[in-house]
Amino acid sequence: MNKILICISSVILSFGVSAGEFVPSSNLSLEYAPVTVKTDKGFENESNVFSLGYTMYYTNNLSTKFSLGMGKGDHVATVNGVDTGDNAKVNYLGSLDVRYEIPLSNSFSTYAMIGASYIDIETTGDILNEKRGDFGLKLDVGASYVISKNSALYAEIKQDLYKKDFEAQSWSVGFKFAF
Repeated sequence: MNKILICISSVILSFGVSAGEFVPSSNLSLEYAPVTVKTDKGFENESNVFSLGYTMYYTNNLSTKFSLGMGKGDHVATVNGVDTGDNAKVNYLGSLDVRYEIPLSNSFSTYAMIGASYIDIETTGDILNEKRGDFGLKLDVGASYVISKNSALYAEIKQDLYKKDFEAQSWSVGFKFAF
């Protein structure tokens, strides 16, 4: 993992903005994602997560994004497809990503992201009644459509957290605005 972080840092530091190169404005984003959490023990749950993010561009193609989301409401958890009667929710989902963006036109671009994330889940009930927080690898791809000079809509497919025994996946839609 340290080797991956060193490689990513080297790539970021090796990019310099040359004179005249367009660099998009930093932006804030609001996002909704139904996050599915699974463990190797058969536990599965889906939670609605609402996030606030901040993206900072270094070049037209390279940026970093910090995002923090909170789950809304409890949803019934299952173990190996069997309803446990217990509720579970995502308390927090935070991530830090490096994004490489490929503009396909003045208003449409696609991108891939790699980063690290932390998820905190909680189950309440007679059978499960536990709390768990984990760090892991995050991967996602997305597309962005500019709707005005200072705003855009985007959609992403994500592997929010990946570890051998625990993973979280989602798709998301969001709105970002530059300042």
